[in-house]
Amino acid sequence: MTETVSAVLVQVPEAERVVSRHRARLDVAATAGVPAHVTVLFPLAPPAAITAETRQALAGQALRRRRR
Repeated sequence: MTETVSAVLVQVPEAERVVSRHRARLDVAATAGVPAHVTVLFPLAPPAAITAETRQALAGQALRRRRR
């Protein structure tokens, strides 16, 4: 399967038991293996365009936000 979209997600494992039944029926992303989450940014960029620098920049932003 060729990935055509990307996003920034924050996984919410605690929500899985509450929403998994509904997501299995209603959410195509769940059937593709995407866990229960909160979407932070969608769409991000074509997956082929995401580089190590992209990941590093996102990680840096997450750390800066966490320190506030």
